[in-house]
Formats: sequence, structure tokens, C-alpha cells
Amino acid sequence: MTVRAALRVERAAIFLALAACVGCLVSIGPFATNDGPVHMSFARMFWFGLAGPLQAHVYVINRALDPNLIGYLIAGPAIAIVGADWAETILQAMCLVSLPLVGWLS
Repeated sequence: MTVRAALRVERAAIFLALAACVGCLVSIGPFATNDGPVHMSFARMFWFGLAGPLQAHVYVINRALDPNLIGYLIAGPAIAIVGADWAETILQAMCLVSLPLVGWLS
């Protein structure tokens, strides 16, 4: 087997493994993680300005970049399209796939 063929096999194996992981996640259906509902609530608040009384009172928007900002930017439109439960599942799938891909591409 040539090096090029071996790389194709390796890429296919990684792709199939990631697809299997995402498939398992999606087949389970939406489920809330420990802090997922809070992040979905903040994403909804940032995108649609719909803060609950506790968030409106306690949370002050800081102009510094938030480490979760990318997640909020992805989750906000997803909430509008598929609802918060599936938006969280989409975000989980993206996080699941992103770490191995970043490791491979680095």
C-alpha cells in the first residue's frame, strides 16, 4: 500500500468514526447536558433580547469577548430554526467533531 493510499484509508476511517459518533448523538435525540440549558438561554437572550427576570437583573453584558461567544453565535440562529433542544444537540455535535478535526489539522 502506498503512502497516499494509506492516508486515504486513514481519512476515511476518521470520517466514519466521527460520523458514527454524531449519528449516535443525533439518534439519541435532544437531551440536556449539565449547563446546556443555561447556554441556550443566554444565546436566546443575546440574539432575541428575551432575558428572564433573573438574567435581566443579574447578568450585565460585558464588552470583552466571552469564551462561549462562538457557541452563542451558533446556537442563536439554530434556536430560531429548530428550537433550543435540537440547537443544543447541533452544538454538541459540532463540539464533538471539532476537537478531533483540530487535532488532525494542526
